[in-house]
Amino acid sequence: MPETVPEPETVPVHLPEPETEAVPETDRRTGGLPAVLAVTTGVFAIVTTEILPVGLLGSVLGVPAGVLLGSLAGWRAAFAAMAVLTLLALAALLATLPPLPPPATTTGLGVLRGLLTGRGTLAGLAVTFLIVLAHFGAYTYVTPFLTEVTRVGPGTIGALLLGYGAAGLLGNLLGGARAARALRPTFVSAAVLLAAATLLLPVLGTDRPGATALLLVWGAAYGAVPVCSLSWFLAAAPHAPEAAGVLFTSSFQATIGIAALTGGGVVDRTSPGTVLVLDGLTALLAAGTAVLTAPAPATARR
Repeated sequence: MPETVPEPETVPVHLPEPETEAVPETDRRTGGLPAVLAVTTGVFAIVTTEILPVGLLGSVLGVPAGVLLGSLAGWRAAFAAMAVLTLLALAALLATLPPLPPPATTTGLGVLRGLLTGRGTLAGLAVTFLIVLAHFGAYTYVTPFLTEVTRVGPGTIGALLLGYGAAGLLGNLLGGARAARALRPTFVSAAVLLAAATLLLPVLGTDRPGATALLLVWGAAYGAVPVCSLSWFLAAAPHAPEAAGVLFTSSFQATIGIAALTGGGVVDRTSPGTVLVLDGLTALLAAGTAVLTAPAPATARR
């Protein structure tokens, strides 16, 4: 019988895969821990920018610190830390705030109802709703985009959000100085830049340099939004600045929740890139509305 020659044994060869930064799985519906902290710090930044621009330091430091703490100890630890800091802030306020006697005249509900019938106030509410919807609808879910599309991990995301916050502080300072003299072009420029950043991020934000540049533009643009919105309400109601401040703060905060909710619905059904595009278009709509309805520069004052 002919001798059977065994076939040569094949040895599997495993080629090393390219090293990439470890990217944790993120819950798309919540946007992860950074998004929750972004919304929280954003709310407090809105209130504090009525007093001092340094209120945006909460956005600069809070989000990266939350990302770091969340990656080390989990999201529950980040919420616990936020609760402790809130209690410390309350204690500091109780200890340091002087007594404030009530003013001779108070702002009643009649004043608020009167503002809600004014054309300038209604236009301010519309523009504020659109620009805040555009920003927070997209920014709440920017972390899933950076995780899934840009493919970066928590450390890089924290650094990117830190740069975003620093650019926001600069935008707040520059926007505040210009909004007092030229409200319309300042508000329109901020909305257009915000739209450009969110619309281009799905195209150019697939790598770190592109995402970094667009997040810096986005941060600077949004930094000017709170002061422009407040200036709008004050210009529309110079006779009732307290009531104007109430409308500004309440409309801003209510829209943040609506934006996060609607953005989550879009992300659940499509992708983070889709919500960026839709909110970019919303920002363009806000810019067009501001062009048509903004108060005259001579009356825009903080």
